Amino acid sequence: MKAGLESARASGKSVGATSHPVAPARPAQAASGSMKVEEVPKLKVAELKAELKKRGEPISGLKAELAERLTACLEASAPPSRRRCGH
Repeated sequence: MKAGLESARASGKSVGATSHPVAPARPAQAASGSMKVEEVPKLKVAELKAELKKRGEPISGLKAELAERLTACLEASAPPSRRRCGH
């Protein structure tokens, strides 16, 4: 195995590099509450927890529970014209 690494280095090939592209970082959401309900399903667990923490909400639970909690917060704080209703 060691000889393989040395030959890879000698040939100029990258050792241990992956061919997976790195996803660009998401821009930070402004504290003004610019988060949109449509963005919630795309968030990672850590991002969901951070958004919930900013709003003083519990951060425990599964991803689906966190997403539902954040969605409810966003809908409750949305202007009346953007709120969903059961009608």
